Amino acid sequence: MMEWPLNGHGVTEVRLTFTCYQDHRIWLDGEYLHGSQATNLMFPSPHAAQIGHFVDFTLPPGQHRLSVALSRPKKDDGVAEWSLALAENPSHEWIPNAFRASGDSSAITPGTSNTDTSNTDTTTKE
Repeated sequence: MMEWPLNGHGVTEVRLTFTCYQDHRIWLDGEYLHGSQATNLMFPSPHAAQIGHFVDFTLPPGQHRLSVALSRPKKDDGVAEWSLALAENPSHEWIPNAFRASGDSSAITPGTSNTDTSNTDTTTKE
């Protein structure tokens, strides 16, 4: 199980994308939100996400907890890879600092940088 803090920073209509080479299930604040089967393709952009690898929903204001469970990688693969993003709907523009805890001093104030990639997590775990 993996967990991240989640905050829409005032944006309530959002698109969460989670693309993974393993089957996965997602919960928001302990409530089931979305799940999908594995894919062999990786589309990390919210505007071009594969069907079944994103969920559009209304995010209540404030700090939340996003939890994700993955199936184990195949023995020959040895790793799990995923891409995670939160975007505003309907523009699909990334929400800066969406996966940083409130009060994180390393967070960039929204609107101050167009090169910030802290709203995405592309990770490999062994």
